[in-house]
Amino acid sequence: MFGRVIEGTIKNVIIASGNIEIPAPYVELGCLIGAALVSNIIGCKNYANITAQNTVAGIVGASANTTIENCENYGNVTNTNSSGNIGGIVGWSTGMTIKNCINTGTITNSTESTGGIAGNLSISGGSNTVTNCINRGQIRGQQYVGGISGRAESSKIENCTNYGDVTGDNRTGGVNGSSLSLEINNCVNYGSISGNGNTGGITGWVFGSSGTITKCQNYGNITDTQTDVGGIIGRIYTDVPCTVSHCINEGNVSGVFVVGGIVGGSTSSKLNISYSYVSCNIKNTDSEVTGGGIIGHWMPGDKIDHSFFVGTSQGGVHPFYSTKWMNIGNWSKMSLTTCYSVMNTSKLYTQGDFSTFQVIQGVNQGYPVMQELFSIVQEPNGSAVLQFFTNNGFTLY
Repeated sequence: MFGRVIEGTIKNVIIASGNIEIPAPYVELGCLIGAALVSNIIGCKNYANITAQNTVAGIVGASANTTIENCENYGNVTNTNSSGNIGGIVGWSTGMTIKNCINTGTITNSTESTGGIAGNLSISGGSNTVTNCINRGQIRGQQYVGGISGRAESSKIENCTNYGDVTGDNRTGGVNGSSLSLEINNCVNYGSISGNGNTGGITGWVFGSSGTITKCQNYGNITDTQTDVGGIIGRIYTDVPCTVSHCINEGNVSGVFVVGGIVGGSTSSKLNISYSYVSCNIKNTDSEVTGGGIIGHWMPGDKIDHSFFVGTSQGGVHPFYSTKWMNIGNWSKMSLTTCYSVMNTSKLYTQGDFSTFQVIQGVNQGYPVMQELFSIVQEPNGSAVLQFFTNNGFTLY
């Protein structure tokens, strides 16, 4: 509809139907706007399908220093080129504020950077924030594939939810595929996640100066045909300071090598996992113990605190972390405090202060839960319910 919008406002425009097919490659294409710069896109909806080449989206193809708010895409978005970034709302973006947006269309990309809301959140023009967004469509791509964003650089993603199944070849996640200095807060994934290396329930790959994931939950099953697969993070690459706190994984995790209930693999010695909970089946087809109830591959200096695993395992899985590399140099120097694991009904406690844990009848199979992570709610029928982070309303029975 609009080729380019510069310092403008597009508001309450609805594309009611249609099928858009562009056989020749273009730089940026959107059902509503091709490219937007320093603009505001508010309350717009798209119901048309679009098939094109390169950077493609349901609302805006490419955008910089722009706010996209209360927009919805219901059309299918497809890129048939060997390059490009595609998303339900925006394909490529930088310096962006994206909030209260919804995608229900199927997003299909034959190359990298594919997301239900944004394909690529680039740092080239400034940091990005994505808040209160929902994806319900199926997401299919090659590498950098996520339910909310495919690739995110210097970005913050908050209060977002993915319900769609996500399939990628490398760096695939329920919320984000690949990240460079990313913060993800209070996000949830319900979709099934499938990848071929570096696959996570929340994000597939963490890289850059830092990574922070807090109050996130994964309930979708995660399947990877290669290595580095985790309930929250697939892989943390290089020596990135990374914090994972107050997270839950209840999706089954299955991989060939380096598999973990929270983190698949880490090459960072600055990882801190705390106040997190895993309840699932973990399958590691490697004959050696390269999987763990909390983390697969880890580095000296990594820390796990006030976290626990209650579930089952198949293959080479340790109750907490992989033991394959334990006898190499100082590899045994990992901090594990106030944690416990109940794997295949075998109760395994570590040493620590469990005064913040308590046993509640009918909750968590009778095993202790952390008071700081949950609050206890009494149902009208008298049963006890654990409520996870009372401000968001999610409950765990």
